[in-house]
Amino acid sequence: MAHYPQGKIFRLHAVARKTDVPTVFLHKIFQKLVKLGILDSHRGAAGGFSFAKSPAKITAKRVIEMIQGPLLFNQCLDKKKKCNRSAICSIKKKLCALQDKITNDLAKLTLKNLAREEKRK
Repeated sequence: MAHYPQGKIFRLHAVARKTDVPTVFLHKIFQKLVKLGILDSHRGAAGGFSFAKSPAKITAKRVIEMIQGPLLFNQCLDKKKKCNRSAICSIKKKLCALQDKITNDLAKLTLKNLAREEKRK
């Protein structure tokens, strides 16, 4: 979808067919993205979806977090949950470093970058 410029309408069924993702599943995700202001929904015979913002300004981190919540490499990194072993855990520091690396990499990766990579393959 990121191959389409901002404002260009794409149809749900065409995306489902091209990506081999069930239409019902895509529709649920698209509706979430509409509510979050990433996509616009267009009704009618020529309806479909379009980007509300440029794909160059939408990061993979933002989309993932909007759909499934905060990125957590492991449950022990969830600050809302207390772990009794946190003070003596020998792997938590390494997991935190991996979490930071993944989060930072996804924050730099835009949908436009992903679309460019897809075209090369």
